[in-house]
Formats: sequence, structure tokens, C-alpha cells
Amino acid sequence: MRNAAPQRLMFRALFLGPAVLLTAAPLVTGMAYALHGGGRNGLADLYALAALPLFRSSVLFSLCIALVTSVIASLSGAFLAYLFCEKIQGRLILAKVLVMLPYLAAASLAANAFGDSGLAAHLVKVFYPGLRTLGIRYHPLGLGVIITCLYKQIPFVFLTMAVVFFDIRKQFQETARTLGVGSWDMFWRVFLPLGRRPFAGVAILLFQFTLFSYEGFAFLGPSAPKGLGELLVLLYYSADAESKSLALTLCGIEFVFSLISAAALALVMLYGRKKEQ
Repeated sequence: MRNAAPQRLMFRALFLGPAVLLTAAPLVTGMAYALHGGGRNGLADLYALAALPLFRSSVLFSLCIALVTSVIASLSGAFLAYLFCEKIQGRLILAKVLVMLPYLAAASLAANAFGDSGLAAHLVKVFYPGLRTLGIRYHPLGLGVIITCLYKQIPFVFLTMAVVFFDIRKQFQETARTLGVGSWDMFWRVFLPLGRRPFAGVAILLFQFTLFSYEGFAFLGPSAPKGLGELLVLLYYSADAESKSLALTLCGIEFVFSLISAAALALVMLYGRKKEQ
């Protein structure tokens, strides 16, 4: 039994080692190019990128979209998990299907449902015949991007929180009802505080992923400003070498932010565990 732990550790190292190397090699190369500008400009590319008006507007736009979608998806998915956590088996299967749906497919569903010729537009025109468009595609506030992200993120939050709330319901629901706590208060005062660690972790993941996502911004976002992921692709496939260098710098910024998000997620989980002990 004492030798089992080292054997498991060795097996994991042998199994994960090649994957780590395959992942780390392009990351190290990309960071080197990002810091040195492909051997040309060094950190000057970072200042050039920060001075680019399109970059500044893209940062603000992506931050707003990421904040709005992560808040709405986290609260909506958690509340749905609270409502249906007693009978979750079939709903978990549906949530898994929606989570596996590619973002491009989700963007297509959003366009077909809420686009000018979509189902929602036809239903609205029954009551408002003069309405020509719902305007979600290329909307300056990114409504199409938000709807696309919610298609994917609400099922993800539901999938994560339903299992957590299922255990909480078994342990605390009867006690809370005995104390006269209503359903709405039970969600805010019992379930959400007790599930704060996974809830905070999910919110961090959603924010970080949405901030640099590509498909929804490219398919349904406005022509300007661009999402950060869309801007990276636009710069990288430009004809001039300077734009490609800026794209590598932006890639390095995304990687650093991903590390910061991972550190924040680890701190949330470790801090919560320490408080529980």
C-alpha cells in the first residue's frame, strides 16, 4: 500500500509528460516571440499595441461582454441548478449536449433564432408588424455575442452547480424549511453561500474564456470594436510583419492573463477550503 502512491505518481508523469511538453513548447516559443518581437522590436511591440486605438476599444468591449455574460450565466445557471437539482439525471444529459456544442454552432443557433428571419423575429412581428429587425447581429453592444455565450455558458454552470446543490439539498433543505426559509431566500442565503467556492470558480472560468473567445465575436459581433480574440486573428493574418508581431504580443498578454485567472481560481479554492476547515 505504501508503494501505491509513488507508482500512481510515476504513471501520471509518464502519461501526462508528452502532453505537457507538446503544450509547453509552443507556449514558450510564442512567449519568446512576444517578448522579443521576433528578434526585431523587443518590448516596444507591447507599447505599440497599447497605443493602438483598436486595441484599447477591443479591451473595453471584451471586458464588458465578459463581465455581463459571466454574471448572467453564473446566476441563471446556478438558479436553474437550484430549481432542478432534485431530478437532475435527464437534465444533466441535455446540459452535457449543449456544453459539447461548438461555439460556432451556438452562434448559428442564435442567428437563426433571433436574426432578422429567425423564429423570435417572426413571433415579434405578429404583434409589431412594423418591426423590421431585432438587430442582434452586428449590434454595437454585442447582443448577438452575449446570446451566443449564454447558449453555452448557462448549461455549463448548471452542469457544475447541479451536483453541488444536490448534496446541499440533502443536507440542509429540511433544516432550512423548518426554520421558515422560503424558496427564494433559500437560494440566496443557503445554497449560494454554501456553494460559493464552485460558483466563484465557474464565474472566473467564464470571464476568462469569454474575454478572449473568437467565434461569437467574429460571427455576430459588430464590425468595430473587435473582440480581443478576433483582433488577434486579424493582426496575425495581416500582410505586414509588424501586425504579426503585435499579434504575438497580444497572444503573450492572453497567456499571462490566463495564468492570472488560474492563480485566482486556485486562491479561491484554497481560501474556501481553509475557511471550511
